[in-house]
Amino acid sequence: MTTVQDAGRHGLYSQGFPPSGAMDDFSFRVANLLVGNDENAAALEATYMGPRLRFRETRTIALTGADMPAQVDGLPRPAWEAFEVNAGETLTFDYLKGGARTYIAVAGGFEVPEVLGSRSTYARVGLGGHDGRAVVEGDVLAVGEARVAGAKRIGARVDDWLRPTFQREVEVRIMVGLYSHRLTQDSLRAFLDS
Repeated sequence: MTTVQDAGRHGLYSQGFPPSGAMDDFSFRVANLLVGNDENAAALEATYMGPRLRFRETRTIALTGADMPAQVDGLPRPAWEAFEVNAGETLTFDYLKGGARTYIAVAGGFEVPEVLGSRSTYARVGLGGHDGRAVVEGDVLAVGEARVAGAKRIGARVDDWLRPTFQREVEVRIMVGLYSHRLTQDSLRAFLDS
């Protein structure tokens, strides 16, 4: 499930349109800044599995978000750092090791039409992004003009201490609500323990 996302469309909930946009706003914006884009430029959001992308032209890219190791033509490439992919090379991903979503920003951003002020995909209703759906094999995505020369961004990186970490265990707090009287003590304990 790889979709085109930006910071989302806001202020339209009363008309039935949720914000959409990148789920991990920090990682999304950082990916764009690493390649010299406006932080709201359209990028790809890959959920749980990364896509296989063949580049038709040389571009500076950055990968942020989930821990999903990447390779270019089989050679490992860093996350949270801008690097170049040459024309004809293919970007692929290994298995997800932590987190859920990886962001792929390309210098110039992905050029899809704005719909209601955003380039984000809202797949449930087929709106925005690339034809209102996830990217599939055979799609060709246009890329805009880079604002900053790619060579100037190569090697730009985020220090390790600024990167999010993905823990295997997460503490979740709950508050027993209005209908807690419908639960037995044993069923509540079983729910909380699992």
